[in-house]
Amino acid sequence: MARLLHFGSTDSDTTTAADDSLECKGNCRLLGRRFYEYRHPPPSPSPPPPPPPRARNPFHYHYLPPGCIRLLTPSPRKINDGYHWKIHLFHFEAFFRSFEYDALSYVWGTDSELLDISLNGRIAKVHRNLYNALPYLARRGGGKTMRPIWIDAICINQSNPGEKMSQIRLMNHVYQNASKVWIWLGTSQHQERIPAAICFLENLRDVKSSQPHRDIDDLYEKLSFATLDEKPALSHLVFNDWFERLWVLQEAALAKEPTFLCGDNECSWQLMEDAMRDEVLYRLFEKECYKTKNLAHLCDNSVRTGTRRAVSNTTVFHVRRFARHGWGIRYIRPSGPDTNSKGTQIMMLAFAIIMSRTQVCLRPEDHVLGLLGLMNPKYLVFSCLDPDVPYVSVEELFTRVTKFILEIASDREIGTFWTWISWACALDRRQGLPSWAPNLSSPGSNNTPRDYDPRSPSRYTTIGKLQRWYPSFIKQDQLKLAGKVLDEVVEVFAQMPFSYSTRDAPRPEQRGHLLAIAHWESTIADVAIGHTSTRPRAEGGDDGSLEEYWRTLVDNLQRYQDETITYDWYLDFQAMGRRLRDTNFNPTCLK
Repeated sequence: MARLLHFGSTDSDTTTAADDSLECKGNCRLLGRRFYEYRHPPPSPSPPPPPPPRARNPFHYHYLPPGCIRLLTPSPRKINDGYHWKIHLFHFEAFFRSFEYDALSYVWGTDSELLDISLNGRIAKVHRNLYNALPYLARRGGGKTMRPIWIDAICINQSNPGEKMSQIRLMNHVYQNASKVWIWLGTSQHQERIPAAICFLENLRDVKSSQPHRDIDDLYEKLSFATLDEKPALSHLVFNDWFERLWVLQEAALAKEPTFLCGDNECSWQLMEDAMRDEVLYRLFEKECYKTKNLAHLCDNSVRTGTRRAVSNTTVFHVRRFARHGWGIRYIRPSGPDTNSKGTQIMMLAFAIIMSRTQVCLRPEDHVLGLLGLMNPKYLVFSCLDPDVPYVSVEELFTRVTKFILEIASDREIGTFWTWISWACALDRRQGLPSWAPNLSSPGSNNTPRDYDPRSPSRYTTIGKLQRWYPSFIKQDQLKLAGKVLDEVVEVFAQMPFSYSTRDAPRPEQRGHLLAIAHWESTIADVAIGHTSTRPRAEGGDDGSLEEYWRTLVDNLQRYQDETITYDWYLDFQAMGRRLRDTNFNPTCLK
């Protein structure tokens, strides 16, 4: 809101002000959405699958003892085939520290197409995406010593609910102790250009490191992005469905050495993170999108493995950094005495849930269950999230995880507390939840938690300290806090209308967005302080309520882009609203 109030009263060109005011960093998701909304030629038909393995009898799973897992190795005589595998029992809890194996992270896809493979000489069925991956996994590592590999769809008896639950509890240990976790990105229609696309990522990393202040126009020219032949293959890598899935977050976050695999081509995690964790690569694609009208040459029509095209999503990289810190493996800030403590791990879980709100999963409860593997299991026992205590509804699960997180919050994590409470006050609430528990399956407009700044005592301090002692008579849907009652909420307003597309939108559309924001603020001001944009500035200075009101609009920020935020900014913002309302919306006037 601060940048929206920064309008000079002497600037008559409100369109230029719109350009400056609505420049927003969070346009990555819009880019991905726009990039794949363009109509492109239909995908070429998939090649017919090879004939099924010559086995007649279906494969049957044997009993899996507690603490054991199954591992796969390709049949020695059929390695090049990739569809004949041996499955073995492994006493995981006894020997995992002295035994090397790999694990696979991938997108399951739909159940509409199941294909035959051979397990111990018998027929088993797998999804299309895994079927396509198996030949490459059989010869992974460039011919080096082949380690056994763990693949959940095959190594877990999916028809046995009891086995599935016990194996899910072991999953964090399985991925944590695997020598390497292979991340399958499928194969591209432009597979022959994937090596060149990986080389482009290396070049981009080097250019970014040598050019700290990144001007997109300069990078666009320096990298010859306009004439880059590898754009379709590059889009297959960075706009892949895998980055959209929720369950892959814990798989990649806990891995010792995650490595991307696209066909036979490998790409290191660090290289992909360096290329994707900021907006530079997506802004290059964005510039390409807005420069050309025909984007068919940019799109990769390979077989989709998920329910929708992935968009620019860096959640997995942030979650991995938080998880490494939570486990005391690699710190994202100076370590303290609480590293790998219960409080640190619970805050890690809270951040992961907040940041993964837009990740794709099958069921609402997966927004919790798909991330519990990030936690050390010992911190879940005898807690609200004890895995031995089943939940009876999604609402109960969301309530339990919220209570679990808020119980551990302290003054140092009070910012997390406010993030959760704000989320609970969203308009799209879920029936059956207490007022303080958010709908964890609801995607939000912002999936990045705000950092709490202890140097700003005027923010987040009204709640007081959270009470960690809960008497036995407090019910499951009750949360007891120690604090001060400062005021009463009498009305809840709609969120500020905003669109990330405004920066590059046509001028009439920019003015329409600004007019909507001005009307939104005027409505709130009229109710909150009885002061609208049509009323002149009161003589004799500002009263206390007006000062609190406009400070609230800018989130109590004192400075923005090296300038001090003053009351005049608010007056300029109101003047802009009046000019927009008085302007004739004839498009010819805007040229």
